[in-house]
Amino acid sequence: MILDLRSVFANGDESLTYNTLIDLTEIDIRGFYPFKKFVNLACEIKNHSGIVQLIGLADFEYHSQCDRCAIELIKQMTIPINHILVTEVNNNENEEFIVIKDMQLDITELTISDILLLLPSKFLCDDDCKGICEICGNNLNEIQCNCKKSIDPRLEALKKFLN
Repeated sequence: MILDLRSVFANGDESLTYNTLIDLTEIDIRGFYPFKKFVNLACEIKNHSGIVQLIGLADFEYHSQCDRCAIELIKQMTIPINHILVTEVNNNENEEFIVIKDMQLDITELTISDILLLLPSKFLCDDDCKGICEICGNNLNEIQCNCKKSIDPRLEALKKFLN
């Protein structure tokens, strides 16, 4: 969705409130499609004494698997969307600001980028998740198996040294 920000940049105390649903259901992350429902974006673009700021929240459900035990997870997540918007910058390497060309902002593209950049790199069902036994394949959060862990043959000499 393209927003026209001419009035916001032109008037000193102008603001624009925007609410929309964004479809991310076709985004593939590591072989999964984690967005089963639309993302709800609520934001405000506000000019406060010449500084135009975008402040908002993106709420969504994220469907995934625990990275240790592989059970299905559904996490309700809220990602903050905060940017300072400018029409030009003096330094081309400055990444603090979002440059608005022709007073048009693609709010969908910006929101998708923020969500994908702020997703955690690892999803766990619990911080103390024990994972899966590498020998029998049982979920160690549910049962305690009696499998003997094999010792890496490269470390066998170290074990003898410690005994």
